[in-house]
Amino acid sequence: FLVLQKTIIFSKAGISDIPKEIKFSIISDNSFTVSLVTETAVPGFVIFGQGESLDQTALDDRDSGSKNARFTHHVTLKNLAPTTAYSFKIGSKGELLSQSTAPITSDTPPLPEPLMGKVETADGKVPAEALVYVNMERSTVLSSFIRDDGNFLITLNNARTADLSKYLTLTDSTKINLTAQAGTAEATGKDLLFSDRFVSQDLVLQQTETVKEASWPSD
Repeated sequence: FLVLQKTIIFSKAGISDIPKEIKFSIISDNSFTVSLVTETAVPGFVIFGQGESLDQTALDDRDSGSKNARFTHHVTLKNLAPTTAYSFKIGSKGELLSQSTAPITSDTPPLPEPLMGKVETADGKVPAEALVYVNMERSTVLSSFIRDDGNFLITLNNARTADLSKYLTLTDSTKINLTAQAGTAEATGKDLLFSDRFVSQDLVLQQTETVKEASWPSD
């Protein structure tokens, strides 16, 4: 059964549509995710390609056919080639960024190991949106977004070693840091062990300071 545990997440002040806390996560041999937050609701999308040819567009993972304005943005670039650098812009006029896919690995993927929990506000309500991140020792970042009921699920077996060469070996003593962001919010961080994965990890949103900025594109 799931035992509820809670940690506090703090909100950030200020109003801006500048993208902040840009992160690369869930990096595989054929995809990776770009996520960020903004302090005002704007449509989130990424244009990408190899070299300077940005001929493909990826929408937020929660969108289907149209761009919806949000404070949190979680965009997965799919159907990529392994061990390849991709250039991309957040929106149509943003700064040119780059990220490489992982190589095809010969090791067997670990069995699915879900980490579940719920994000809520300080008064016990479900926020309209939030992103959740998992950092583990010597590994790539994992991420997800909350569902309508505030719950999240992150599959830990998707983690690779920091150099992307193989899947991360998970043991009960593997250290996990769990954080979340929600527009003007960011988590202080919650530390747990892989052996705690059967415990529902609940996160609570509260106020704090501003986050890192990057140039925001207009579409």
